[in-house]
Amino acid sequence: MDKNYEKKAVARLEHIRSHLEDGFDLDRIVELVTTGQGDVKACASRLSSHALAKAMWEWFDNKNLQAFKSWCYVAGMLRKYVYDLKTDTSGPLGKMLQMLTPLMSDNTQLIDWFCKETDSCFDMKRVSNCATIDHFAYLAILAIRGDWSILQGRCEAIVSNPAAAVEKFLPDVQFYLELARKDEVGMAGALDVIASSKRVSGRSNYESGFTDGLISSFAVMYSKIAWRHGFSLKIESVYIPAEWLPVAPLSSYDSKYAFLQ
Repeated sequence: MDKNYEKKAVARLEHIRSHLEDGFDLDRIVELVTTGQGDVKACASRLSSHALAKAMWEWFDNKNLQAFKSWCYVAGMLRKYVYDLKTDTSGPLGKMLQMLTPLMSDNTQLIDWFCKETDSCFDMKRVSNCATIDHFAYLAILAIRGDWSILQGRCEAIVSNPAAAVEKFLPDVQFYLELARKDEVGMAGALDVIASSKRVSGRSNYESGFTDGLISSFAVMYSKIAWRHGFSLKIESVYIPAEWLPVAPLSSYDSKYAFLQ
């Protein structure tokens, strides 16, 4: 185990606790959304952040997997709400990482919606250029869909001539390539690199304030994608909670907020 993991995790959980106790005026935020008086996009995004904080707290403090998945679903539904407003301005990596909570929720309908909607949110001209970060980010959508031949071809193109924008994500591309080839040993090897302490620390700027130091959002997403396609990878890493990986949808999902119904 990363010798600093426990110290960082305790600090991150304290950060989450303080935000849950004092950082969200939920009634006021919901009022601003439902009345349209405020910045609806910002308010919905704030509620999504709250749901992510709740999800992380439910797992790391309470070890409640059902509550964790339930709050991941709420976070994902709120991101969907922002997309429906046609106001999403996230960059390509942001769009990719927004798949984390839908994947963790195990709600297939929500996951499928994001995989379909992202085509209209990505700049598909840039996606077609293997030298762009957009091209890399879109690999996640191809992987979730199981478009193996396209995924393999794009990964091979990147690996054969990696552009500067994508070079630091070559272990991720290697994971996708091994996934397309259905090579479990190769997938596990790539995930070991992505979830290494050095790599996780180097990517902390891509993490949420509620995930940084607790998980590798990249490695968790990739592991979950593999499991969704029937590859039951066993990765020994504190940054990839093993309990999150089996695909087990809840018997029912509650979106919590009336405006999401």
